[in-house]
Amino acid sequence: MTKEEVLEAIKVGVIVAILTAALTAIITTYALYQNIDDGSFRLFNDWVSYLDVVMVLILAFYLNRKSRFAAIFLTLFFILNKVVIFKASSINAISIIVALVILYIFVKSTYATFAFHRIEKQENPDYKKPSKKLLYIFSPIILIIIIVLGFGISADSGSLEILKSKEISKSQIIELKKAEIILPSDKIDFLYSYGFDLLESGVALTPNSLIIFYTEEGQKTEVYRLNLSIITEIRLKEQGDYFNDSVYEILTNKDDSWLPIYLSTSLDRDKQFVKKIQDYISKY
Repeated sequence: MTKEEVLEAIKVGVIVAILTAALTAIITTYALYQNIDDGSFRLFNDWVSYLDVVMVLILAFYLNRKSRFAAIFLTLFFILNKVVIFKASSINAISIIVALVILYIFVKSTYATFAFHRIEKQENPDYKKPSKKLLYIFSPIILIIIIVLGFGISADSGSLEILKSKEISKSQIIELKKAEIILPSDKIDFLYSYGFDLLESGVALTPNSLIIFYTEEGQKTEVYRLNLSIITEIRLKEQGDYFNDSVYEILTNKDDSWLPIYLSTSLDRDKQFVKKIQDYISKY
């Protein structure tokens, strides 16, 4: 690459980074304002998405200053972000193509930053190595992001939020059937897995049953199917928050005991889950 080509590749990378940050900010604002809880946009219905915007803009700023570290971090951050989004939402050919094009631009701009410093070292006798301050600032931040996103990327991890029927993947359905948690004829309205593994612990709702499952260490998964006709009441025992699930009590007409279920408060889907149960049991 000539120096002009190098500078052009970096410039394009900066522009694309700014555009992706702007688009994320617009989608996040729209998702929050409309309180969207369906489709891919539901993933942006969280103020934390604005942190992504800030992160990308900061990296774009330093990429414009020919920082190799910023270029690497920007590319890595984009990859992890897309993997999480694709894992949690439906994928189509257009979204994959767009993601690959952006990834190509970021990879090319990363290569260009290395080429720029190589050219500068050859042409400029007063060339000084860039400060590693940026590396020290961003390395811990990126490491934390990798750990957090890596937890979400894990193929067998729990859902982290309550999933509606159309958001449950075919592979998850197959796993639940193989583990005999759900029956072949079951149609799931909601699914929430709150373990590190999909099959570890969770709750599912069908038009006929409330399914509670959990696995003790080293033991077979225990599954409890409560026919909705025997449920008399469901009430909130402990209100959850951003970090903690809400705890609900399930009362039946069989005895005075109750069963707890844990539901994520994300997107208020715990309330939707409970409302659906109440709708079903009101018909009995």
